[in-house]
Amino acid sequence: MAQNANPVDPARNILPAAGGALAAGARALPPNFHIDPYDRRKIRWSRWVERLETAFAIYDVNNADLRRNLLLHLMGPETYEIACDRVAPQNVRGLNYQQIVDTLEAHFNPQPLEISENFRFKCRRQGDKNAASPDETVDEYLVALRRIAVTCNFGNYLETALRNQLVFGLKRNDIRGRLLERRQLTLQDAIDIAVGMELSLKGGAEIEGAIAKQDVNVLHKPPVWLNKARVHNIEVLENLLENRPKGTPLLTVSNHHSCFDDPGMWGLLKLRNVCNHNVIRWSMAAHDICFTNKYHSLFFMYGKCIPVVRGAGVYQPAIDLCIEKLKLGHWVHVFPEGKVNMTKEDLRFKWGVGRIIYETPVLPIIVPIWHIGMETVLPNEPPYYLRLGKKLTYNFGKPIDLNSVMERLRASPVSEEEARKIITDKIQEEMMVLKEETERLHFDYIKSS
Repeated sequence: MAQNANPVDPARNILPAAGGALAAGARALPPNFHIDPYDRRKIRWSRWVERLETAFAIYDVNNADLRRNLLLHLMGPETYEIACDRVAPQNVRGLNYQQIVDTLEAHFNPQPLEISENFRFKCRRQGDKNAASPDETVDEYLVALRRIAVTCNFGNYLETALRNQLVFGLKRNDIRGRLLERRQLTLQDAIDIAVGMELSLKGGAEIEGAIAKQDVNVLHKPPVWLNKARVHNIEVLENLLENRPKGTPLLTVSNHHSCFDDPGMWGLLKLRNVCNHNVIRWSMAAHDICFTNKYHSLFFMYGKCIPVVRGAGVYQPAIDLCIEKLKLGHWVHVFPEGKVNMTKEDLRFKWGVGRIIYETPVLPIIVPIWHIGMETVLPNEPPYYLRLGKKLTYNFGKPIDLNSVMERLRASPVSEEEARKIITDKIQEEMMVLKEETERLHFDYIKSS
């Protein structure tokens, strides 16, 4: 009978050693002794070698020649070609197992420059272009940082470096703010807080989204051919209007893209709140636009609008009256951009909102609101009339927690001006987070239409 010419002995599923004979002490291997060929797009070389050596341990493969031959056989044709080219003109089978592993390690993972790796570590942010997904979780981000840190030579500084970069590189400003408030913060503390808040915020958003995501028409469901709006989390505000403790002030803040913003937002509320003069908001309105004659003044006065003089600063009667209304536990609405932002640029918020919050004895419940599309309903240039068939998105955010900020300000010797700035910056920071979220929601709304 003719001899089998296949270099692999089919009866024993092992490679014969040089010269065709089995290596001394070689044992028959089970038929399932196999791992996938090395693919650098799926796994690092060192990790693939670890898998191979784990299989050696399981099946008690100790013979040096057999380990080398299995390595060459199982690495796959592409990697075998690289190994041959790296040692040419020497024959790769003339090397031992460890020499082949080291040769390919040097090829696939050349020793990086420490300063370069430190720079890469410092630049890594959660969800950036180097992440597998823009929705990278805190856990995934930390794994990526640990992977880079291996080549950074941090030594005993590793825990601190990971903690600092985790805080600096987080995508969510609210989570970062919570971490920065901690006087003592270990890496594990940072992980626990960040992961906990991420899961809580995600879970809460999913629950609220399932309940509150609804298609409604502006001004309480006129015919479907009119403007339609997708409203998110409006129950946050509705609940506060009807159920907040008596005497607790409520402050809402929103972007200002059109003269239709104010009626366009409150037209979404339940009629019993919109029509209740004791419930509906107080709001500042430009004196040179809304109070130009007695008829206009009467109309806006009955609409609970307060004339504000642009450019008159934070110490003017309009701001004083807003503070007085909040002291009485009323609802006050503020457009902190200070004007209709026709260009939609990121304007610095006016410090009046900071003074209102700082000087109100009882910290108001602060609800941020961001809306998109209002200027398409009532454009900011002539002809000034309401348009139909537009799509809008409203997003009512969770109340902004300023308790720790206010405690620090009242316990430290800061000036009133500095306190107003700190509070206003915090409000703007939270609003920018809400803006990004609302833009994604609006994009999804338009895309699904």
